[in-house]
Amino acid sequence: MKKSLISFAVITLSFTSLSAQIAKTGSIGVGIGVPYGVIGINGEVAVHPNFSLSAGVGTTIYAGVGYAVGTRAYLNPAEKMWRPRVSVHYGINSVIAVTDNASGLSSGSGEKFSGLTLGIGTLAMFGERRKNGFDFEIVYLATTGGMQDKINEMNASGYYEHIDMPGRIRVMLGYRFGF
Repeated sequence: MKKSLISFAVITLSFTSLSAQIAKTGSIGVGIGVPYGVIGINGEVAVHPNFSLSAGVGTTIYAGVGYAVGTRAYLNPAEKMWRPRVSVHYGINSVIAVTDNASGLSSGSGEKFSGLTLGIGTLAMFGERRKNGFDFEIVYLATTGGMQDKINEMNASGYYEHIDMPGRIRVMLGYRFGF
């Protein structure tokens, strides 16, 4: 009986590879940027070894709740430490914060805009089982849901000194926990 249990354990371990223990089903993270709903959480579920679906929710600080849904395509499988990727997300990607022109301080209100965001970056998961890591991405705001029209309207109204269109290139940073 003892020998059969030992034999069973040895056979089972020999068929179990390290890749079966690696976190490759998905991950959840906290961070800043579009996929995190501006500042919040993001969950990711693998639908293929190199593709995943992503959803995030967070706060925009000045304009309420932010969200993002999308997909990511990885160049390397989950077994690799560095996983370069491209991503596409749709959700809140721009915010106009209302400030007091005299003091320059924020009044705590604003307007949010949703649009399409394209990204290129990497996921760097550490440890033997790749359970913890960092998320980094440079994103391009392909569409911003009428934000430029709103800025032009506000500038023309005379109530604002001048509002510039923020850049379309942003950075996203996060910390991930794999499962």
